[in-house]
Amino acid sequence: MKKIILGLSSLLLCGFALVGCTDTPNVPNDPDNSGENGDNQGGNQGGNQDEFDLNAEIQVYSRDTSSGTRDGFFTALGREDMKGDDKLLAEGTSIVAGNGDMINSIKNDKYGIGYASLASVEENADSVKGLTFNGVEASAKTVIDGSYKLSRNFNYIISTHLNENEEVMVNAFLAYMNSKEGLGIIASEDGILEKNINDAMSWQELTTSNEDVKQALALSEQGTKVSINLGGSTSVEGIATALTSSFEELVEGFVPSHNHTGSGDAYKNTQGSGSTGTSALQIGFLSREIKLDGDEKAAEGTYGRICKDGIVAVINPANTTLTDASAALLLAIFDGTLTTWNAVKNYEGPLTGDIQVYSRDTTSGTRDGFFTALGESSLKGDDEALAEGVSIVASNGDMINSIKNDKYGIGYASLASVEENADSVKGLTFNGVEASAKTVIDGSYKLSRNFNYIISTHLNENEEVMVNAFLAYMNSKEGLGIIASEDGILEKNINDAMSWQELTTSNEDVKQALALSEQGTKVSINLGGSTSVEGIAEALTSSFSSLVKGFVANHNHTGSGDAYKNTQGSGAEGTSALQIGFLSREIELDGDEKAAEGTYGRICKDGIVCIVNPKNNVLSDADADLLLAIFKGEITKWEDVK
Repeated sequence: MKKIILGLSSLLLCGFALVGCTDTPNVPNDPDNSGENGDNQGGNQGGNQDEFDLNAEIQVYSRDTSSGTRDGFFTALGREDMKGDDKLLAEGTSIVAGNGDMINSIKNDKYGIGYASLASVEENADSVKGLTFNGVEASAKTVIDGSYKLSRNFNYIISTHLNENEEVMVNAFLAYMNSKEGLGIIASEDGILEKNINDAMSWQELTTSNEDVKQALALSEQGTKVSINLGGSTSVEGIATALTSSFEELVEGFVPSHNHTGSGDAYKNTQGSGSTGTSALQIGFLSREIKLDGDEKAAEGTYGRICKDGIVAVINPANTTLTDASAALLLAIFDGTLTTWNAVKNYEGPLTGDIQVYSRDTTSGTRDGFFTALGESSLKGDDEALAEGVSIVASNGDMINSIKNDKYGIGYASLASVEENADSVKGLTFNGVEASAKTVIDGSYKLSRNFNYIISTHLNENEEVMVNAFLAYMNSKEGLGIIASEDGILEKNINDAMSWQELTTSNEDVKQALALSEQGTKVSINLGGSTSVEGIAEALTSSFSSLVKGFVANHNHTGSGDAYKNTQGSGAEGTSALQIGFLSREIELDGDEKAAEGTYGRICKDGIVCIVNPKNNVLSDADADLLLAIFKGEITKWEDVK
């Protein structure tokens, strides 16, 4: 059997080519009189309503997970995961059982959108409106020449449990299917042929040259009846029933029985778990490819292609919002990203063009924390390792402003800055986790860093008193409250800290600082370092100086790199010297920052968020590999970001 079937399969497969798909942005029509002031009654409205309300919610219709039409539709759109998981579809999606049900649903719901076989759409052109895809209309010609990309193949598979008579009848039927007459029937049932009918043998020629055909006719002359169960795809059902109806007139011993329940049952009931039970089929049909690399391990020579078919996205004729669609637009509708027809009308398509990378300078603790968290510490201090044309900005504020004004931009900023500018920039989730105080503390959000301080080793007596008193205040209930109010993420419980009042009677440095103030002694304390910590530092010193009048704060924040340098490093005794420095990264104790023991500590934690312009509809989540590929210039165009 296999040798004969293989020959037939080779005939079927001759000249066949799979059709791919492209993701080209859609530019929806913007018709006049689009019904913006129409009724607002949502879905389940027929096409005879006068107005089309753009504010109405989209009602999505889909076939079930066993459907070959669904498989072909989402495979062509580049989202194979959606073909078998209803949870990935828009909330409230209605699941229908066949092309007929789909047509009827869209016919009676002017706010609906679905998809159906090209033949079904052509037969119901007065009831539904088929959309062009990337500007190309679906037709037999455009499916064959490959310009219409939403297409799929109609395939067959036969049982591996055939008895001798069944094998003869099945092989004879497959030979007829590929005859001039059989191909004519397929074409008449809207199957799109890839072979020329004139190149095929006629039935008359087969009766004298094909051994299975001769044996099938002999069985019929003997009065032998052979029952053949056929099923699988509902999309192929019309072709299958037309073929068997014609074939049984020629071969009277062939007794067909059809039960089409979906492409998923074709392999299952011919060679899979149902192949020997009550649902067993001798021939199954699929409106998708057999999953040879998956669960459908079909035996060699037992399957082949019948013809091709187009799949068409369909809407109600009353819907004037849309005439053409792209893969990106259809996916945005079917996954629930776009929920109203007004959103569809204003859809601009996915962002395309060159990526503009923004980064902080090499002294920035935010940059250090960002690339350290991504596992690429070498990028924190080397601009040449970043993407060509990278723009270097000086602060979180500059970063926010840059991304706000550049829809092609991508950068990173402190969580607090992103939250404060949520209307100006879009923060990306990282590995699917949203940045928040909770996720930073529990460790599920991995793009985080610590805010630290370091004090000078060149303090005079009064400076030492004031610095120590300030640090005590920073860790008091009041100080921790200020840190939290300035978006610092606390790791300690405020209730466990001492109050300022308690410190005034128990902490020797605090008592001495208050005594200096009472004497009228003013002690200037220079603070600087990280710009990310600047807000917290200024809020703390402002409050502390109102309690300790002798404390005079001078802020000059120029980056985390200057915190160690100007407290204990090369600038510790010059004009840029600081008594307290702040860092939005770790002190490099194993590197060049040999901070003295007991002169540094942690203030709080912070998240770092990768940000894009709100108009960027390509990216909402990222992982380290993707971000590094972008920031290193390995991915340079938005259309290449997946």
